Amino acid sequence: MNQFRNASKTQCSFCVHFFGSPRHKLDVVSCGKKTAMAQKAILSGFFRNAAKKDPQEGYRTLVDQQVVYIHPSSALFNRQPDWVVYHELVMTTKEYMREVTTIDPRWLVEFAPNFFKFGDPTKLSRTKKSMRIEPLFNKFEEKDSWRISRVPRKFHVKVTF
Repeated sequence: MNQFRNASKTQCSFCVHFFGSPRHKLDVVSCGKKTAMAQKAILSGFFRNAAKKDPQEGYRTLVDQQVVYIHPSSALFNRQPDWVVYHELVMTTKEYMREVTTIDPRWLVEFAPNFFKFGDPTKLSRTKKSMRIEPLFNKFEEKDSWRISRVPRKFHVKVTF
């Protein structure tokens, strides 16, 4: 709870500094229970910093598929939401996301239509097309259980001089 208070104070002082100063003559108003509006506002500026929960470890950034983690000081560290947007990456023992908030992935298409689009559910990606399903015998599993087989990846390296 103290981390939340500290984060709130930091955000409020940031807002007062930039938007509530006499120079701008703007009043600082809380969003109250309308947190989705604040999250959408943050996403509209930081959509390139979106990340999706990875089933194996941490998160994967959408832009470069880099493995990143929520910083332990974050209020979302124990919640581990499926989709997040972050302000910055900090490298310590791991690559950590700082200033993280949850997002709805549909907002990405809404606020960055030139970068994101809805996928066609009838079409599969090239990666998923290359996967084969084949039976695997395992005495601890049910009879005729199935799994997705591992497919060797082909790496194309392009070198220019």
